[in-house]
Amino acid sequence: QLGQPIVDVPVSLLTRTWNELDDGSWTRRTDAAGVAQFSITVEAGESHLQIEVASGTGIPDPRDTIDENTAYEDAVFNTWAVPWGFPISIRDGAAAYSRTIVLQPKLAVVATINDAAGQPVTGISMGATDVVAGLAEADETSPFQFDGLREGVGDVLIGFGEIPGNPLPFIIEVDAAQAVPPQVDVAAVMQTYTETTAKVNLSLGVWRPMIYSRLGGVHGVTLIAADGSKVYCFPRSTLTDGISFVLREEIGEEVYRESVPSVEPGRYFVAPGSLGYTPTWKLYNAIVAGTDPTGSITEITAVADQTVTQSLDFVQLEQDIVTLLGL
Repeated sequence: QLGQPIVDVPVSLLTRTWNELDDGSWTRRTDAAGVAQFSITVEAGESHLQIEVASGTGIPDPRDTIDENTAYEDAVFNTWAVPWGFPISIRDGAAAYSRTIVLQPKLAVVATINDAAGQPVTGISMGATDVVAGLAEADETSPFQFDGLREGVGDVLIGFGEIPGNPLPFIIEVDAAQAVPPQVDVAAVMQTYTETTAKVNLSLGVWRPMIYSRLGGVHGVTLIAADGSKVYCFPRSTLTDGISFVLREEIGEEVYRESVPSVEPGRYFVAPGSLGYTPTWKLYNAIVAGTDPTGSITEITAVADQTVTQSLDFVQLEQDIVTLLGL
């Protein structure tokens, strides 16, 4: 029943310094009042904690085996739209923190994605900015079906072409009036990506935990045109410590070709992760709304017949956005 406590939901508390060798992550199931409580000692230098619902990232509740914990998580995902994590800022002198999380019933989504010629595309990845939505399989052809959006709540879907590869995201806004049973029908056109002579060689270095991402990591970067008119999202290379443009072909077994990414010449702001990563999505919206982050956010200028080479610090990229936008 809506508005009532939800019992036996696995909730994880993660610290920024978590790693597989320490006890920096805990999971507790909610009690009859829908409450999960934690008592921990925070290490010096810790600035944020993260709360996640049914994420599978924490050490299971002491009452559960790993399999039992997984069963509880599956039960949550089968019924509810599960939000991404919630960061909590640690304040000097504060010894207690609380957060109320509301889960809505989940909705199915049918997405019709065509190319610029009006033909159905094959192979996409797509997710939501606020919830952990189930993704379409990479080898499926439009229309794509998945679930996880929140009933009665608007959200944004962001997707990319996986075959052969397309770093230009398509964005679908779903308002609350659309988010009603039995399903949400959406559509988008995938832009055509053409490689250019303006190359972008960005080094990412060693991944470190970040405020909005503990264990999942942020494996790539987003380039946002200074006027917000164009966005590129490039993944971390599997061959180097930089980013790459990936062409994926299906010839028997999957074949990948990586190359140095290229973009249309111009000025771009650099943000961590994909466009749907919380700070990056907020920065993009701020730029589109007219905010000029010059001097506050790392930027590059891509020039025809040249290669921009630059090393990035993911943690600093995120912190700059948090500071600029007051997140």
